[in-house]
Amino acid sequence: MLESRYNRIALLLGSLLLLAAVLGTQALRQDIRLDRRKADAPGVAETSYMPPNPVLHVAALGHEAFLADLIFMQAQQYFYNHLITDRRFSWLTVYTDAIVGWCRGPGGARVGVPPSECAGEGRAWVTGLFPFNPRFYSWSTEVVKFVPRLTPDIVDRAIEFGRVGTEFCPDSWEIWFELGFNLFFEQKGLSEEERVRRSEQGIESITHASRLPGARVNPNFVVGHLWNRRKEDRAVEMAYRTFYAGTEAEREQMIRRLEVQGQGPLATAYREELGRWREGFPFISPTLFHHIDPGPGADAGPAAGREDAGDG
Repeated sequence: MLESRYNRIALLLGSLLLLAAVLGTQALRQDIRLDRRKADAPGVAETSYMPPNPVLHVAALGHEAFLADLIFMQAQQYFYNHLITDRRFSWLTVYTDAIVGWCRGPGGARVGVPPSECAGEGRAWVTGLFPFNPRFYSWSTEVVKFVPRLTPDIVDRAIEFGRVGTEFCPDSWEIWFELGFNLFFEQKGLSEEERVRRSEQGIESITHASRLPGARVNPNFVVGHLWNRRKEDRAVEMAYRTFYAGTEAEREQMIRRLEVQGQGPLATAYREELGRWREGFPFISPTLFHHIDPGPGADAGPAAGREDAGDG
């Protein structure tokens, strides 16, 4: 009898919790619908104001990096407010342009290109407060894609942030990887010619990221995708260029991949070289040992491959 009473109480509590969850979900959905209608209504259209960049430089009183951090915090708040409502970030560039700068075209129009391409045709780069924070670029390339539907123009904006970031922070592997990821994978709505072009650029960016100091990019990522696309010569080239940039486990995976793909001599040369490194010089990096190793198999890769090797 007592057990039956406890079962009824548990069932009642479970029903109440389920009902509360359903009602809460419906209320949240209704709030999101209302916020979206408000956003579409002309009378309550959102605006966001930021003083012109020259004014910001004067207002910073010599502390541009500090003011840029404050604007970064404001940008994060703007992102959070819209992430939980409509996921529309129409004014995100107001904050990014203040921190990084932007390319002003004829008539004052914003042109989505990095500084190296902002020349001629009446273009001029408007200097940002502090464009040397790599974390800001990796954040921007990610959050701009948190939209209800990922369209080509949104992808182009993410690529723009990445390209600008690689010019101001060329040693950040995270920016190079994000740029390569967007170029290589985000290709909806593109022509076949543009797909091929972006794929090549994406592979190059990810490869470059894997060779930068502190990189945590698996070199097998690039090589595997090239082999899957039946680009054997390019895959072997990338194996030469990225082998020493990986961890010990990633290098072992690369050797197995080479064996499977019919590159047995190269795989054997790498395996023997790593064996000599473990036996005699484990206190230095495999990259350095590759350059000084006098034993058999040290010249398995071309000279260009050794010069392009990462720091390991």
